[in-house]
Amino acid sequence: TNKLGFCHTHYGQLMKQNNRLSLGLMLNSHLEEMRTDIFEKKGIFAPKDAKETSAVLKIANYYKIPVTTWGAGGGTQGGAIPVCGGIVLDTKRMNKIYDVNEQGMYIETGTGAIYKHVEWAANEKGYATLHYPSSLPCSTVGGFLAHRGIGVSSTKYGKIDDMVLQMEVVLPNGDIIYTSPAPKHAAGPDLNQIFIGSEGTLGVMTKAQMRIYEQPESRQFRGFLFHNMTDAFNAGRELLQKFKPSVMRLYDEAETASLIKKIVGVERKGAFMNVAIEGASELVTALDVSPELATKMIEAGFTTVQGIASYVQPEDLVDALGISEDQAFAIVDKAKNA
Repeated sequence: TNKLGFCHTHYGQLMKQNNRLSLGLMLNSHLEEMRTDIFEKKGIFAPKDAKETSAVLKIANYYKIPVTTWGAGGGTQGGAIPVCGGIVLDTKRMNKIYDVNEQGMYIETGTGAIYKHVEWAANEKGYATLHYPSSLPCSTVGGFLAHRGIGVSSTKYGKIDDMVLQMEVVLPNGDIIYTSPAPKHAAGPDLNQIFIGSEGTLGVMTKAQMRIYEQPESRQFRGFLFHNMTDAFNAGRELLQKFKPSVMRLYDEAETASLIKKIVGVERKGAFMNVAIEGASELVTALDVSPELATKMIEAGFTTVQGIASYVQPEDLVDALGISEDQAFAIVDKAKNA
């Protein structure tokens, strides 16, 4: 405990030096004592931003001290355990939510923020991140980025690497860099993809801009039971060619045996698939179409009943949706009479 207190004391003194880590300061005998103690045991540092993170990494880089980044500790594979000793860099103080940008449709947050809190901040403005892994309430933004996380709605909205726009990263030598604010560009490699999934080995991500979306008005769930996994795979592939659900989750025979009994109340063998479809409830109710077709219409750009009534011809629906002329005429007529 005393050793750990010593580390925190000297870390605080370094922060008061306006982050000027001169060579003379780093060669200070107290820092040498700290280096020996941390390397042999463990020291915990909790920086509040990129500048403080940079200060820690400059010292660690100079003295070749191992650094292990720690988020909320929600991982199950032991990747954040400091097996080499050295410094544990706790990111939870970097939990500030800086901006919910309704023009750019992103939320800017520190990577130490619990992702559920980021979701709540988006919800307050009527938006959602739509990244929903099971560890949402107990993992950080940085944890999801470092492990290239995936959520239950990733079929439609993408994985965490599809949702990030720009990042602030501290390199192992202490340099602070910013990735391009243009998510799709032709100006060289996408630096985001270098750090996402690197599990803290290439740098410490300290801030990120994450996509946000309007809350879907309607969410419909459908369940299917197949004879076996092969049939389920074939059906899933065919469904994804027709429309893009927000959720498509498949359970093998062993999981299905317990899941069906728990949810439906009967015992059935096979492979269970859960599918969720999201979209505008207005299309489903006013046009009397299935949620599946409503989703296809939204993805094709037919998003409002008024717009369909005013600007859309039946042949437009036939070409875009692959439906019959009779069905297309019926949809346009119902839109005009709605």
